Amino acid sequence: MDIDGKRISLGPSNIILRGCELKNTEWAVGVAVYAGRETKAMLNNSGAPSKRSHLETHLGQIKYVFSDKTGTLTENKMEFKCASIGGIDYSNAQDSTEDGQIGNSVQGGGQVLRPKMKVKVDPELLDLSKRKHTGEGKHVCDFFIALAACNTIVPITVETPDPAVNLIDYQGESPDEQALVYAAAAYGFMLIERTSGHIVIDIHGERQRFNVLGLHEFDSDRKRMSVILGCPDKTVKVFVKGADTSMFSVINRSLHLNMLKVTESHLHTYSSKGLRTLVVGMRELSPSEFEQWQSSYELASTALMGRAALLRKVASNIENHLTILGASGIEDKLQQGVPEAIESLRTAGIKVWVLTGDKQETAIQLATHLSS
Repeated sequence: MDIDGKRISLGPSNIILRGCELKNTEWAVGVAVYAGRETKAMLNNSGAPSKRSHLETHLGQIKYVFSDKTGTLTENKMEFKCASIGGIDYSNAQDSTEDGQIGNSVQGGGQVLRPKMKVKVDPELLDLSKRKHTGEGKHVCDFFIALAACNTIVPITVETPDPAVNLIDYQGESPDEQALVYAAAAYGFMLIERTSGHIVIDIHGERQRFNVLGLHEFDSDRKRMSVILGCPDKTVKVFVKGADTSMFSVINRSLHLNMLKVTESHLHTYSSKGLRTLVVGMRELSPSEFEQWQSSYELASTALMGRAALLRKVASNIENHLTILGASGIEDKLQQGVPEAIESLRTAGIKVWVLTGDKQETAIQLATHLSS
């Protein structure tokens, strides 16, 4: 659609499906699409046919059970556990509680803002995150800016019984992203505001605005996502996070080769503990690179045919020659009763297969827990 002479693309990120509720929006301009009696929603709205079967008879014929891992065997409640930044492993996490206050807090509008969820922090890493003027500190800052910015999380302010204190609830589709944003907040990089055009991050008491110039969402082909930010220092940077198999192919291996090898070792350790892992990288764009990307991005995002493939190509062209910032380890615990249920199935002679997109070491560790 065209607004004030500018073509705006319609896609999954700005389409509201039937039954959805729009929040935190004062006004909206839109069009109705996919409406009418010939849509799939209406054609399938005739009610499901009644089916009956003798369950016990069919159960006796089952030889294999295929199960998803995340959210089926596990709780789907992600908890940030550790990070590898600049080739250093930070796994000495402790409760981020001081004087009974949960995690990091910031002042804003005469009120105290705190993250809704508590995250354990590594004291050494927390101290290093405050020294942004040193080489190591800047590397850590870029890592946590990436965690706070490279996502689709929306911060929601929640009132508490104390009128002087509000909580920030990070809402989004991905529990992994929620865990990473809460971790960034615990280390002093608190996402305060997100619109389609900018984000505001409170960095150890100093609020900084970043212009969101573009966002390439995660897809199963690239196995990564990226955001292009106009930073307060007038630079333009692309921040990328994704699976290690995908990220190591787009990282500039001529830089910090030893750091890469150490990070790979840390990733192996994390996944061997059953943790979900992600790798984070970034690159500063030159003015000519940004202009070329912006032109290609606008053409691809408004294309009527093959838009997804075009956007994927634009993303792949900009997500390269990255500097590695680090990696994260997130825990997703098994649901209560899962090992017993698996054992009952195995006793009945049923073989259980687990399907997962996590690293092989993570899957092996899960299988070890299930069989122990």
